[in-house]
Amino acid sequence: MDTSFSRLRYLFRRYQSGEATAAERREFMDIVRAGAHEKALQQLIGEEIESDGQPELTNTPPLSEEGAERIFSRIVRSVPLPAEKPPVRRIPAWIGWTAAAAFILAALVNLPYLKPRKHAPAIAAGPLEKYDAAPGKRAAVLTLASGQQIALDSAASDTVGRQGNMAVINLKGILAYNATTASGNTGEPAYNTLTTNVGNQYQLVLPDGSRIWLNAASSVRFPVNFSNRERNVEITGEAYFEIAPDTRRPFLVHYKDMTVQVLGTHFNVNAYADEQAVATTLLEGSVKVIRGRDHTLITPGQQVQLCSKGMYVWDNVNTEEIVAWKEDQFYFRRADIQGIMRQLSRWYNIKVDYEGQNIEERFYAKIPRSVPLSEALKALSLTGKVHFRTGDKTVTVYP
Repeated sequence: MDTSFSRLRYLFRRYQSGEATAAERREFMDIVRAGAHEKALQQLIGEEIESDGQPELTNTPPLSEEGAERIFSRIVRSVPLPAEKPPVRRIPAWIGWTAAAAFILAALVNLPYLKPRKHAPAIAAGPLEKYDAAPGKRAAVLTLASGQQIALDSAASDTVGRQGNMAVINLKGILAYNATTASGNTGEPAYNTLTTNVGNQYQLVLPDGSRIWLNAASSVRFPVNFSNRERNVEITGEAYFEIAPDTRRPFLVHYKDMTVQVLGTHFNVNAYADEQAVATTLLEGSVKVIRGRDHTLITPGQQVQLCSKGMYVWDNVNTEEIVAWKEDQFYFRRADIQGIMRQLSRWYNIKVDYEGQNIEERFYAKIPRSVPLSEALKALSLTGKVHFRTGDKTVTVYP
């Protein structure tokens, strides 16, 4: 793409100021994706940093996270309008601002990256196209108290069965339990389990009206009728909860030796076995996290992490990042490549290998979960800091 530096500077400034027309935004995104003007873009980013009151780029420490995000918000605030219809030959419109975000923030967070890379592999090279994977979908398996298993998907809308006094209804990706009569069961409670496989997610409405969103490779076990004293569920993987208030019956979420106790609130629990800690993040209300004799009460914006070394509370976490999966997005904010690939592997059902030296950089990007694997990898590779080679259900990551 033959573009003069003056034209590139004009488009960059128009884009970051939010004044670019639809045609100018498309032109700028084409330049970013092409990768032929990386050095010039780095220079423009450097000028933007200096204009923000930052020191010269040479021999300076990396920008703080806050500084990087402040500049990032100015550079990529103007996303393509929903009404835009790009030409058929173009990559879908989402990748335009995502690629710019990934490229710009990779540079901002680690200023040495602004120096030209030597012998960097070509961005989105041929091997990327050898294998692709469709995005995940809304599907799950319901296991009834009898052991019977029922496959669910978002295409169906019907009553899939009855459990005691409950009609079990599958409605376009939501499984709901609706009482048809008062519960007369005084014996042992009957339990159902909703399970998502790798590449699936689903939503559940419990008998009390509480809602649970299950991420990929997750499960929730719950009674068909809650007791008069407590509402107990057990989970694996990751789930987001919106709990119906009930001051008489606390809601308890169990995972191994951890319990989250609530009355009515919104929170997320990430309990994947391959993560370093079990993380409970509160968005609304209050919850108590309990493990053995240890317990802590958290408020909105706080996160409790449980690991082998103990219980830790983090303040002012980015809740948008935590629950992005529920909104059908990947949101990576100072994420390491290993954490990113764990998320991609669960959604696209791939095995991940690493080759060469460790990639220590951190990444920022927002990528819709509705895109194929190749486009998610392409957005990340546009940073120039990571590259991918794909095979049959396998992705190899290298610098």
